[in-house]
Amino acid sequence: IPSTSNKETNRMAAQTDGKLRLEDLTDDEWEEMLKAEETYPYYQSLPPQEKEEKLLKYIAGLRAEKQSQKAIESYFEAMKKFEPKDRELYDLKKWKFDDRFLKLMEYMKKDELKEKIPEPLEEVLDGVFRFPMLEEKFAIRLHDEVAYFQEWCKKTCKHIVRPNSMNNYGAILDHFGFKTALSDLVSSVIQPLAARLYRAEFAKKYGLDSHHGFLVEYETGKDTNLNFHRDDSGNTRPSKLQNM
Repeated sequence: IPSTSNKETNRMAAQTDGKLRLEDLTDDEWEEMLKAEETYPYYQSLPPQEKEEKLLKYIAGLRAEKQSQKAIESYFEAMKKFEPKDRELYDLKKWKFDDRFLKLMEYMKKDELKEKIPEPLEEVLDGVFRFPMLEEKFAIRLHDEVAYFQEWCKKTCKHIVRPNSMNNYGAILDHFGFKTALSDLVSSVIQPLAARLYRAEFAKKYGLDSHHGFLVEYETGKDTNLNFHRDDSGNTRPSKLQNM
């Protein structure tokens, strides 16, 4: 390992082959590397060349994490500049639910439920339920707001973080103002409903403690289907906002 007095000279002489070298390290990275070497006995047991390679790989990982964190911070800072078109959508108290869904929620509040599933709740598969939730006009407003956000990103050259690695179209609702509304939706609507429908599962857990709210789009010439996958969630509530 070069001495501290030679670091700057060696860094300037480093070759640009895309591989991290000792000569490329900043003063802070040198400190991180030496600290790692002292902290973890694993590095001390390695031959010199292998130890150097492993430590450089460790520093490269730290660089990637910092760059990723900076990108995330820059992204959310940019999202703060977005001005909603339909502000009522961002307040759950102003959401428009289908009358049939409101009746269903009132029914679910009863202490004793009949074994027969009430309309409009339909169990299409074991543990998979279908029911109307949002008013059609409200669903269209929500869809239009997401489209407006995506158009704003396009006009202002803002990058959109997609909901997952499988979809190329859509947006994460939390990223541009919906976090509070969706948190309220989970706690006041989804949580009590899920607790009724999945009593055995919820009896063993504390309930739903977070959410990942997003909208994805399917259209001819764009994404047309979703590959088989498994959601990493305690409860999934998809809503169809617009006809194809």
